[in-house]
Amino acid sequence: MIGLNEHQLRDFNLDAINLMAQVRDKCGDLPTLLSAQIGPREDGYQANNQMTEKESLDYHSTQIATYKSTQADFITAATLSYPEEAAGIVLAAKNAKMPIVVSFTVELDGNLPNGQTLEDALAKLDGLTKRYASYFMINCAHPSHFSHIFTQQPWEQRIKGIVVNASQCSHAELDRCETLDSGDPFALGKEVAEICRHNTQISVVGGCCGTNLEHLEQIMINLREN
Repeated sequence: MIGLNEHQLRDFNLDAINLMAQVRDKCGDLPTLLSAQIGPREDGYQANNQMTEKESLDYHSTQIATYKSTQADFITAATLSYPEEAAGIVLAAKNAKMPIVVSFTVELDGNLPNGQTLEDALAKLDGLTKRYASYFMINCAHPSHFSHIFTQQPWEQRIKGIVVNASQCSHAELDRCETLDSGDPFALGKEVAEICRHNTQISVVGGCCGTNLEHLEQIMINLREN
């Protein structure tokens, strides 16, 4: 995090995981997996100052080593915009012997912020890491931005989660927004359910920017009706 030194960042991560572990223990009647989150080094909406696979491995290894010492069950690397950074994170998780999920964000056309198709990015990442990632997700994008990429091709089976934005705005438009765009919760629920109905491998759904409990409720209502 900006403004924190290495020791402060370690303590911040430890405190965060410990807090969630306490919540899990308190609500022990609900089976829960605890995910330790990792984000991109740069702005997730842009693919600037891209790292090599090795640079990413070196950069992210410290945080992953911290997570290794916690009760986290796995790592989720989210809002990534190009495969080389993702590869370094995955290899760091592999070195730490921790399971990892990788989530890319996409633009209005369904491609990554670096212009690469999601299919090509997943193929490159799996090639660089020997398919170590448990599965892939899409996050921080509205369903209308990526629903068209699902055409029942074999590579899509690696995508098992979608964590969606409420707004249909592009990343650039969201950056310029002065107020939160919460979109249409009812339409969002239907769109998420429609994607899941045609792609039964998807078992993880959630809300990202602009969503709240109303959006999640509508998603679950529509999923139950599928």
